[in-house]
Amino acid sequence: MASADAALAPLLAPIVEGGAGGRTLVVVTSDHGESLGEHGEATHGVFAYEPALKVPLVIHQPRILRPRIVDAPARHVDLLPTVLDALALPIPGGLAGRSLLPAMAGAQTDGDSSLVYFEALSGSLNRGWAPLFGVIRGGFKYIELPIPELYDLRADPHEQRNLAASDTSRVAALRAQLDELRSSEPVHAAKESAEARERLRSLGYATGSGGKPAERYSEEDDPKRLIGLDAILQEILDRYLAGDIPGALARCRELVRNRPSMALSWMQLAHLEREAGNLNPAVDAMRRAVALSAGDSEPLALLGAYLTEAGRAHEAADLLESAARQPHGDVDILTARALALARLNRIDEALAILTRARDRDPSDAMLLVHIGTVQLTGGNRAAARGAFEQALRLSPNLARAHSSLGVMALEDGHADRASEHWKAATSLDPGEHGRILALGIAFARSGRAPAARVCFEFFAAHAPRPRYARDLDRVRAWLNDAR
Repeated sequence: MASADAALAPLLAPIVEGGAGGRTLVVVTSDHGESLGEHGEATHGVFAYEPALKVPLVIHQPRILRPRIVDAPARHVDLLPTVLDALALPIPGGLAGRSLLPAMAGAQTDGDSSLVYFEALSGSLNRGWAPLFGVIRGGFKYIELPIPELYDLRADPHEQRNLAASDTSRVAALRAQLDELRSSEPVHAAKESAEARERLRSLGYATGSGGKPAERYSEEDDPKRLIGLDAILQEILDRYLAGDIPGALARCRELVRNRPSMALSWMQLAHLEREAGNLNPAVDAMRRAVALSAGDSEPLALLGAYLTEAGRAHEAADLLESAARQPHGDVDILTARALALARLNRIDEALAILTRARDRDPSDAMLLVHIGTVQLTGGNRAAARGAFEQALRLSPNLARAHSSLGVMALEDGHADRASEHWKAATSLDPGEHGRILALGIAFARSGRAPAARVCFEFFAAHAPRPRYARDLDRVRAWLNDAR
């Protein structure tokens, strides 16, 4: 909280100091809370117990509100009606939520009987576990899972006594209200941008699906039965970020043994095998993820990318051809096939596919980076540089564009300029250190020792030791031997 106070103080202090005549409406809240081991969850997203659901809500407007603590339930969907009401603007009919101003003014409301809806879908979307939905009404909280849960929040605020088996009538009533609510709400699917996915992968997150949704879930799919696997996933990430790739791999292999039907575990394993330089095992693991993720484009696109990286570009291009020819082909699929074709020196075909992808999503700066990479492969350095620079104009914090411009600067004999681009790239994404290392190794193997030295010296000076300890030792040994 101290860091939040420090960040908000410059913004809020003048408003608060304005006193009773202030005209600014301030709303402070949070998107979610955080578990600290309650019910076995270390963070958030798998369960929907009170530590994750209860968040601060502070509303300040001295002309219309007096200091007061309100106990009535409030929801984020109530914020828009509340703001409209405070501004004396009409609240559109059918808008979800209600104004909280009456309750904040001290009026008696039926807030305790209002229906509060919640969901936690990370386990379902990312792990293939049963989805979690629920409602709260009248102080009772119902959680819809294969093993249902019911809690009296007033008598049991820490949710330790599940009443579902003993209060079946209340469970039935709340379940009916939940079903009615869910049947009336549209379903929206979210997809991260290519840039966001690239950043998540650099941190060790596999951002793919949990596999094809099951028609029915059993008690074995209930997150309460599987939360121990989530702890292993977190340990894998912690080990990876600490530079312990062998330890992360060992735990991930244990994870796939424990839950071989979880696509995410295979995607994590594929990522770690690739990071360890084991490209063929990475391909094999990603194939398992694809088999468990019918219809999901991301594992298929990653499989194509891994095949290309493993020197199997023909196989990658063939694998992705059918999916890429779909009228509304997924951008990741199009990109992976284009890069495979570029590796096969089919430059014009690759650029045509990437142009098609850009037509689908002109805001995707990573596509410009890929276009630049293909142009560079085809020997068109001016077009490559233009694409990388355009990517940075579209997204100034795109690490890969900086990194690519650094490579071009080095090849043009401008080591200082390369270093500046690489500093920008690695400050935005520490994973770019690994790309600079790989570039140095490629230069060394091709007999371009001066260029390799520039890469290795940058890596030795800036790469974080916890993550790259063994690589740093090898690089420094190479630099000493090359003197």
